[in-house]
Amino acid sequence: MARRLAAVGIIMAAAATNAYDGAYSGERSPTAGGTHCAGLEPVAVSIAGSTLKFTNSEWRDLPMRFDPRPDGSFDGAFEDPSGHVVAVRGEATGTALDADVRNYGSGCEHHWHLTKHPP
Repeated sequence: MARRLAAVGIIMAAAATNAYDGAYSGERSPTAGGTHCAGLEPVAVSIAGSTLKFTNSEWRDLPMRFDPRPDGSFDGAFEDPSGHVVAVRGEATGTALDADVRNYGSGCEHHWHLTKHPP
């Protein structure tokens, strides 16, 4: 019985990990907004389970719920430190992540293109 419970625990732990978990880095490039919007800059994302955390030159580890559909598409939102809602819509493949991001407070929009780091 103890062996069965241990095996069930290992299987459940493996199931909790998803193919998207890991660290990603790349760039975000402006797609809309004004001169007040950040230009091309490096960004990083970490995904663990159902949480995506975003880091750039201004913000660090801002969390967002990450619940991709079977095709890898996802969307969500988080609140930036200024209290503005930031909407994210993208696609993850397990090796790359592309997303379109809009900050409703500033009117700035960016595209993220990130690649996954090997474990």
